Amino acid sequence: MLAILYHLNRLIDLYTENTQLFEETYPSGTTLKGNVWSPNVFYEIDAFLGAARRLYESIRKVLWKHYQGRGTTGRWSSIRKVFTSPLNVPKSFLEILDKSWQTIGVKLTDYRDCVAHYEPLTNGMTTCWLDRYEGRWGATVKLPANPEVQSRMAYDFDSGPEALEYCHLVACHLVDLCESLQAEPTIRSYLDNPPKHP
Repeated sequence: MLAILYHLNRLIDLYTENTQLFEETYPSGTTLKGNVWSPNVFYEIDAFLGAARRLYESIRKVLWKHYQGRGTTGRWSSIRKVFTSPLNVPKSFLEILDKSWQTIGVKLTDYRDCVAHYEPLTNGMTTCWLDRYEGRWGATVKLPANPEVQSRMAYDFDSGPEALEYCHLVACHLVDLCESLQAEPTIRSYLDNPPKHP
């Protein structure tokens, strides 16, 4: 979770730096809109997507540690296996996790898979668009609406989400998910009274 928040904060810093640079170059009244070349924004987006997707796998490992079936060996190979073979995971948390996966995890996985296995989200000619918002410059970087196509040529950036807004939404959601996991009685008890090692 800390890596996710780190990359989100770096992304905010980069947006701020880009808008400040544009403000210095084009003070109010000198132009209506513009853009800057900013591949480092996408580097942070890529890192954020990877860290956020890994969090689901970390949750899988925590669940296995605390709720594995008696006499079972191995582990779930991915977060998806938790839903098909939940063992002793409390139903209440399993419902929270399933809803999280369906509303956030699936699309997040599509974005991460694009970056990690198929096509980068940018060809290196990344554009950060600047527009006026309430008298100041504000940055916009779009993600594709359809990362599942796994092809930069077929990406639909026009109707996709704004990157910082999307990353912020995912980060807030994952904080809530981690808090729900931490509140489970078995895990809460473990955190309050961790085993003592010699």
